[in-house]
Amino acid sequence: RWLDGLRQVGLEISGADLISAGIAPGPAIGRGLAAALGARLDDRAPDRATQLAVALRAANESPAAH
Repeated sequence: RWLDGLRQVGLEISGADLISAGIAPGPAIGRGLAAALGARLDDRAPDRATQLAVALRAANESPAAH
């Protein structure tokens, strides 16, 4: 499955989008993007708005929650 297409799946958002939404540069950006990518790969975040919502939620969570 990975070779047939998942390796080419990307996000429609970037760290700059999270910073623009008020997330401070740092580990929270990585947490947010990782969560959005996971949701995208699981077909739970097919569009930009959903990816951003997932990323913001994860970025705002405490690191201990992971």
